[in-house]
Amino acid sequence: MINETIKENVLINFDMDINENGKGESEMAIDTYTIIIPTESIAEEVSLDELDKEFNSGISNVKITEKKISMDYFTGETTFIRTVSEIQEHIRIMVNSIRNKLSNVKVGNFKLVCNFYTWRD
Repeated sequence: MINETIKENVLINFDMDINENGKGESEMAIDTYTIIIPTESIAEEVSLDELDKEFNSGISNVKITEKKISMDYFTGETTFIRTVSEIQEHIRIMVNSIRNKLSNVKVGNFKLVCNFYTWRD
């Protein structure tokens, strides 16, 4: 299922300085995700207040167009990642968590953009 999820619902952004990558101890970090909801996947009226509450007030930069709603979700904590398998596991956990939160406000489909960046000790 993770392969289906990654192929169809998840985009991954890497904001990394490739000239510095590999020097010293470096790893990827992530704490913010962009959630994109096609308006056609909204079955009923969705309250932005309820949505914000479901995400513990971590929603910002909400943009609404005719075809989609996009928003940034800050989790409140930074996750550090070093391997591809850690990326896959983290994405699987986040997709399931966000899917559950969105289903609580009756949103059936979404795309997730994972915004990884370089972190050096």
